[in-house]
Amino acid sequence: KLAVEEMVESRHDRVLFLGYPAELTRRQLNYIPRFNDAAIKAARHHGMPFEIISPLEPGREAAREVVARLIPNFHKERLGLIISNSQTVQPILNALIAHGIVPGLDVSVIAHCTDEVAQEAEPPITNVSLEPREVSRRAIETVFRLLDSNRSAPERIVDLVPSRLTRRSTVMPLPKI
Repeated sequence: KLAVEEMVESRHDRVLFLGYPAELTRRQLNYIPRFNDAAIKAARHHGMPFEIISPLEPGREAAREVVARLIPNFHKERLGLIISNSQTVQPILNALIAHGIVPGLDVSVIAHCTDEVAQEAEPPITNVSLEPREVSRRAIETVFRLLDSNRSAPERIVDLVPSRLTRRSTVMPLPKI
């Protein structure tokens, strides 16, 4: 939702959701449909045209294929890419740069990844943080509470940690009017 809202606020024409590898989607991990559903709901709410490219395998070849497929659109519209899997962040950035497409100038790119992955990417990428420390802290707290027979069970087992968007250099500036 935060990534889509950032694309809306920076006046993009369309957004592409670059999905997870097939191996992860087959495992039916709960965060994948939660991410996809929230992103699609936000795009529809804002009237933002979108496309989902999934599955997207990690690695150079898959990234090159995706970027090559998108090349005709890069200078025709303000295009935003939202990368959902941290393993594909750098390969996508590399493929864009290899085709002469500058993230933050020719296309916007936001990743759903840890701050560490975002800061170490080249170029450093705008991200929606997974907040791994807070997720881990809450998970451990819940486990200990469940193990403690003197305490009542937590009211809710699913405890979603709010996301946080950190702007770096990969979102295009607002267009000049």
